[in-house]
Amino acid sequence: MKQRSLLFMTVFFSICLLIFACRRDINNIINDKTEAPSVLLESAKIWHLQHVDVNDRKLSPYWKDSWMVKATDGSSQLVVPTSENYVNNKDFTIRRFFIFTASGNNIADGKIIELIGKKYNVSDNLDLLLKNYNQNDIVGFNGGILQYDIHYRQVKSAVYENGQKSNKEGSIRIESGKSRSIKSRKTQSVSTINSECDPVFPVYLNVPSGIGPDCTVTFWEETTTDNETGCVTSITDTYQSHTCPGDGTSGNGSGSGGGSGSGSGNGGGPPYGEITIVYNVIVDETVVITDPAGMPSVNPAKLRYYAILKCSANANGGGAIVESVSGMTIAVLNGSSTTYLPDGTEDTWYTTLSSNGPHLHGPFGLPTILLTWVGTKVVRHTVTKPGESPVDVIVMRDAGTTQIRSAIHP
Repeated sequence: MKQRSLLFMTVFFSICLLIFACRRDINNIINDKTEAPSVLLESAKIWHLQHVDVNDRKLSPYWKDSWMVKATDGSSQLVVPTSENYVNNKDFTIRRFFIFTASGNNIADGKIIELIGKKYNVSDNLDLLLKNYNQNDIVGFNGGILQYDIHYRQVKSAVYENGQKSNKEGSIRIESGKSRSIKSRKTQSVSTINSECDPVFPVYLNVPSGIGPDCTVTFWEETTTDNETGCVTSITDTYQSHTCPGDGTSGNGSGSGGGSGSGSGNGGGPPYGEITIVYNVIVDETVVITDPAGMPSVNPAKLRYYAILKCSANANGGGAIVESVSGMTIAVLNGSSTTYLPDGTEDTWYTTLSSNGPHLHGPFGLPTILLTWVGTKVVRHTVTKPGESPVDVIVMRDAGTTQIRSAIHP
């Protein structure tokens, strides 16, 4: 009897050891995945160590959950999951992976991709998306695919509508506050038309109420550019998530394998969108001028200075730096106003910009940056008293200003 029990226990523990030793294989079989050869997996680990600075590592690969994919273009891809984050807006699902292109048992290239579904479940269609992430057509797909270099810096984007790649560009933006405006800017493929692009103001969609001023909000941004002029014609920012100090509104999870998209928990991973925060610099300056145009008064016009700072932080600490500056421009608010006084006097102010730029900024890659707006304004004050001819005073003044901004708290 004791021998039978001993034999049974021996067989039982042997089976358990076999199951635990092969659980990765079982997981791949259940999810219809091809296991990565151990030699190739080691090559990917070495390639990753050689190409990523340990002090600048923003994402960590989950090597044990990796698998192979044969892409539509014929390449062999090693897919390695990484940390995922919670997404408040249920219309979105997001997954991100390391993708290593195999050449035999060696690695030819490595990148990070993020798959963003808009009313499209990315996790349910993971195999289709991973095989076709660099194709122009992906059947039924609505959303975006962002490609980053191995340092998690965005290098390419694609927006898909009804399975077709559109002419829009996409990005994930983590913004301080909800107010934002940028000056339409020309792309690299500018036309020969030498004209200014019209200002473009983003349209914000699905932003919930009650988000405090200290919160950061994550948006999926789609930008449309006119192919002929190279000017941005529209920007839409659709709410995805937000985090507020101390309220526990954010979460992370691995979401590896065939899991649910954007998981919850405490995985400790950086936010989607390359740990980048876009700050909107808006500075108001009141133009105060008094002159002897029949009577002294105060010009109600204001100058507003715009800039967008793109800043990044090291996931392992070490502060933040300014990566880029865009959208620097000056605008006039309330540029024309007329006041009628009790005695019938007509008091009119006109303020316009005779020059707007070129604007300047300090070098990138530092914790602070100097912003210099350059411009000239023309102010005309006209006073017309009853029965008298108008009296004009026209003054041209410097409209420039400077600001020093921090990457941590602009």
